[in-house]
Amino acid sequence: MTDFEVLVALCKSYCAINILILPKNFENGGWLVGILAISLGGLLVAICAHKLVDCAFKIKKYDFREVARAALGDVACHTISIMLAIIQFSFTIAQISFTLKAI
Repeated sequence: MTDFEVLVALCKSYCAINILILPKNFENGGWLVGILAISLGGLLVAICAHKLVDCAFKIKKYDFREVARAALGDVACHTISIMLAIIQFSFTIAQISFTLKAI
């Protein structure tokens, strides 16, 4: 994948599904809890993404799977592949569901 394709995939997996469920989260939690939870969640995602990028720069491999393989072995590499497939699939299902509700 090109750098731009990786950026789009990351944005989809981290941000898009959360944007689709955001209104329901505010309805369930209220404004105060919703804003605090979103801020805390965003901070945790930013910290984890920063650590992942640091690891990739340290080992000079810029692929989720390769970073997982270097850190945790082959089992983690296969687990990451499965998780990325589930993320892509769940995003597609959520987008279809959101589109059907809008119709």
